[in-house]
Amino acid sequence: MGKDEQILESKILRPGPVTGLSLQVSPTKRAITIPIDEIRGVAKLIKPGDRIDIVAALDVGKGRNRKKEVKTIMQDVVILATGLRVSNELPRLYTEAGKSGYITNLRADVSFTNVTIETSPKQAQNLVYILATAPGSLFITLRHPSDHARKVLGSTDVYKVLGKVAPSMMRNQTRKPARTRGR
Repeated sequence: MGKDEQILESKILRPGPVTGLSLQVSPTKRAITIPIDEIRGVAKLIKPGDRIDIVAALDVGKGRNRKKEVKTIMQDVVILATGLRVSNELPRLYTEAGKSGYITNLRADVSFTNVTIETSPKQAQNLVYILATAPGSLFITLRHPSDHARKVLGSTDVYKVLGKVAPSMMRNQTRKPARTRGR
């Protein structure tokens, strides 16, 4: 804009791909992007500003003791962006094709394959570990906007899903107590 030029809405930049994401990240937090699809990402019915939990399905143990465990690893996480969509009210993205520009409606955009979330540095490090070792093991669950409760949840395995006792627990329960001498 030039000096004494009238301020028009078309001259105002809104938060989005052009302005960047860094100002959306809270101090002491980090932004990290995780891949999603329709199954792992709530059918892509999420948008910036939504709050989610992140659940991981990981292999634990070695050899015969190896099993799959599922654990909610993060709760009440803010989605900063879905693909290039940063603001939840961003109606359009100005894209230059050669010298002319065109408007793309982002309200109905479900072509994104990742979401960017806000985490602590330690949570970001844990996510990088999971993404490096088991990238398809992360799942997103969507929360109600006013639900900020965090609950301690134990991990889940096949025995807990079926309501059965794990064989290793059964061996411990069936052992006879040691006899005491001299009484």
